[in-house]
Amino acid sequence: MNWEQAKTEYITTPGMTYRKLAKKYNKSLSAIARRGSEEGWKEQQERNAIEVTTKAVEQALDERSEDIARMFRIARKVLDKAETMVDSGTANTPSALKEVTMVLKNAKEVLMIQSDADDEEQRERIAKLRKEAQTDAEKTAPTIEIVGLPEGFDV
Repeated sequence: MNWEQAKTEYITTPGMTYRKLAKKYNKSLSAIARRGSEEGWKEQQERNAIEVTTKAVEQALDERSEDIARMFRIARKVLDKAETMVDSGTANTPSALKEVTMVLKNAKEVLMIQSDADDEEQRERIAKLRKEAQTDAEKTAPTIEIVGLPEGFDV
């Protein structure tokens, strides 16, 4: 039996168990478990799973960040074109002005631009949540009672 191959398979294959290796390599479960325990296969399997998951999450975040950056670049280009249409006077019909307005609304959404009213509403929501959290904390604040002090000793 190639122990290095079995070890690598155990560490890198999701859901692999000593029992599955024993069956695959026609070895006793106790022999596989003993070797795995001596060499720390379980710990290596856990570390490998964490590393693989971390890399996958990082890659997904990188791709998402790139997508968001592309959307921002495109939204800015569309805004530039809309501004050129307005400045040059080519957006001079009701339908053209309606299109420019839709471009502005969509760009505002993509670029996450909020109005002053939206900002104020969000600040009020945050203040309310903070007040509720503080009230909850005050309700659940622990009470400490000291008992058994010597006579004449006040706290």
